[in-house]
Amino acid sequence: MTKFFILLGGMLLFTLQGYCLVVTGPYYVCDDHTELYTLEGYSLNCNSTVDWEVLPPELGEIVEDLGYAVRVRFNYTSSANTGSVKATISYSGEDCPNSENAATSFKIYGFDEIGSINGPEILYQGTQYNKIAYHIADIADDDEEVYNWYVSGGDATIDHSNGRYTYINTSDCNGFTITCVVSHNECGLQVETALQVVKNDVDPNIFQIAGWDMLCKYPLGTHTANYNVINSECVTYNWFAQSHQQNPLERGVEDPISSGYKKLEIIGSSTGNNVSVRATGEGDTKLFVRITSSNGNFLKEYPIYICEDVPEKPSEISHPYTHCTYTNEDYSVLEQDNVGNYSWTIEQPAHIFPYTNSYIADCWSFSAGNYLVTVKAINACGYSATRTTNTIIEDCLKTGINDPEEDIIDKLDIYPNPAVHYLNIDLPYLEPQITLSIYNSLGKIVLQQPLNEHRNDINVEHLVEGVYLLHLTGDNYLHKMKLIISEY
Repeated sequence: MTKFFILLGGMLLFTLQGYCLVVTGPYYVCDDHTELYTLEGYSLNCNSTVDWEVLPPELGEIVEDLGYAVRVRFNYTSSANTGSVKATISYSGEDCPNSENAATSFKIYGFDEIGSINGPEILYQGTQYNKIAYHIADIADDDEEVYNWYVSGGDATIDHSNGRYTYINTSDCNGFTITCVVSHNECGLQVETALQVVKNDVDPNIFQIAGWDMLCKYPLGTHTANYNVINSECVTYNWFAQSHQQNPLERGVEDPISSGYKKLEIIGSSTGNNVSVRATGEGDTKLFVRITSSNGNFLKEYPIYICEDVPEKPSEISHPYTHCTYTNEDYSVLEQDNVGNYSWTIEQPAHIFPYTNSYIADCWSFSAGNYLVTVKAINACGYSATRTTNTIIEDCLKTGINDPEEDIIDKLDIYPNPAVHYLNIDLPYLEPQITLSIYNSLGKIVLQQPLNEHRNDINVEHLVEGVYLLHLTGDNYLHKMKLIISEY
């Protein structure tokens, strides 16, 4: 016997002797709902029995078999949500087939087993949180699903929601509960999940002490200084200063005032988020605040340096005791810790040199004589200490020889002066070794060489026209004179 079958829509159709076998019922079904499916188009001339089944079996259960109809309760699973209801009909009688079957497919609307709300479950007390994200991850997106988010407890509010996601704002000390109700428009299904969020403790990182890291000792300098941390209603504060005898961080508790000398004195209240202090000692010290919440406490520290009343007096001034009006000389003192600046003056006439710790005295403009050079060391609070030294400036052009050796001087001959191309220097002796040095007006050596002959011809063609200072030096010997270089 010839059999024809046609697939039309979701129904598999069979034809026999003009008959069309078909299973009818809804295609879209809902999880945990019961639907009726019927078999149509079977042969009325044949005795028959019908067997029904749901494929795959885990998607549905036959709750009532009506022969040529069946009621099925559907079960949504995350692994599969489409299947079919199949009817197999068996015949008996002449000219009847042994059996035929037909089926119709279905798709189940439903939810996966909904998971927990994902997002931070512990927040710090008193911290401002804006748009904290929470979401449901263990559920598939579906156009028919609707998400309704709710929050309760504390000052938490929903900033905005977008499907499986919601965003929460909160800033107080109390925890809150987030609830999400997921509904299905077609089936009226509804599931709910919730998350409890707690405010566990304050965040140590947000409580940073702000204030000056350098103070001046009372009463010469700053009388008071203010320090503060972030204000929070979730915690209490207790400020105290480091003891001279022991660091409270090492001991773990505050030092009472009687425990030892303190370099900082707290003025007024020590229990708010800000405090006023006064410096009563000198050197390095620390200010502390103990921050306590319902879940514990922690300590923050802030190092402070207190300027001494008067800085240490500068070291002895290093300088040549005497020098010439044509030369530049270095004056210096050693650098001191905690000294912010040095200022230099030279008297008669007054002259200021704003260098950090040394200067070059431009003595070319000074007349010969005795001068007082003063250096002032100034610390960060403006306190100062000074040191003064005496220096002698000589007019070396007039004195000529300042350590005479008459037998050399009488026979020494330097010519011509002014010089153009060459300078001749005649020496009576070759011992001790004599060295020639020529300085320009800035005190810089422009020519230097030993004199090894009784008559020495010195090439000065490279020197520009001007006035120079000539030095002849040897063991216990110095001769100075003015040298003029001319172009003609």
